[in-house]
Amino acid sequence: MVPFKGRSFLRQYLPNKPKKWGFKLWGRCDASGFLHDFNVYQGKGTGIDVKGMKDCGLGGNVVISLCESLDRDCGYKVFADNFFSNFNMVKQLKSRGLEYTGTINKNRIHNAPLKSDNELNKKGRGSHSTVSVKDNDIALTKWKETKTVTMVSTYLTAEPVSKVTRYDKSRKVHVEVDRPNVVEVYNKKMGGVDLLDMMCSLYKRQIKGKRWYMYIFYHTLTIAMVNAWFLYKRDCVINGVRKPMPLKLFQSSVAEVFLKKDRPVSARVGRPLSMLQSPPATKKGHYTPAPPTEVRLDKVDHFPVAHQKRNRCRHCGNGYTQWKCRKCDVFLCLTPGAQPRNCFLTYHSN
Repeated sequence: MVPFKGRSFLRQYLPNKPKKWGFKLWGRCDASGFLHDFNVYQGKGTGIDVKGMKDCGLGGNVVISLCESLDRDCGYKVFADNFFSNFNMVKQLKSRGLEYTGTINKNRIHNAPLKSDNELNKKGRGSHSTVSVKDNDIALTKWKETKTVTMVSTYLTAEPVSKVTRYDKSRKVHVEVDRPNVVEVYNKKMGGVDLLDMMCSLYKRQIKGKRWYMYIFYHTLTIAMVNAWFLYKRDCVINGVRKPMPLKLFQSSVAEVFLKKDRPVSARVGRPLSMLQSPPATKKGHYTPAPPTEVRLDKVDHFPVAHQKRNRCRHCGNGYTQWKCRKCDVFLCLTPGAQPRNCFLTYHSN
């Protein structure tokens, strides 16, 4: 949901959302939260028509349209909640070589012979009932936990049943409850879209304006940034990096690269500093972070500037120097004599 209260034919009102007014987006994410495809909901009666597809309702049509970019018969598995699940959509995905698992509403199971809620309540917490429908292509599983939930899947059933620990309020103890396999797999694979929404809302750029398309544009930039961070975390795991940088630091590093890479140090525009209020004194032991690698090696406008006070060299860490790179804002050795040190050149070369 992209918040927006201005005038637009795409604006929707969703009373159950934290931000009730705005643009609704449909998205297809993997389990890690990486967004692969999305489109904008355009209102009632504007469901996306896919060639050769029967009407599967709004939710079903959305799932099939977002899965059009997936290769057929490659073993892809799709997970969604009860808003999207229905038999027509599941059969359409099955005919395209895509497996499906999700929760489903009771009014969409077409009177399948599952045990009633009262029967499962008598058996107690962890009881379940499973039936196969539509020539054994679709399996329905009803599970009793705190409440009953019905699952539909084209490749999973209740077997094998595993144990899971739950808290019993009446006895005030933890007990072991049977959990069907379809529920276990669904819980592991679902939540990618919610994770993406949460990460996009953390450091989102706040804008105000009347041009509705700018809100969608800036939201796509936010999604691109979060997607890049997900890829960065995956590469850190592959390369054995224990502590990847958090999203806030990653986002600021990307912004710094775009602002400084291949660009000279721009002169100050506006009033001279002498006419402005003097900046607050820096704290003792102030540390200047190193510039991004892309900025350090771009070979644009890196010049040494002499300072009155000396500081430790950022490259070698042994000597003290008064020379500082005006673009990278770090001290570097530039010492002639019998034992010359040119950390300035080495630092900007490799």
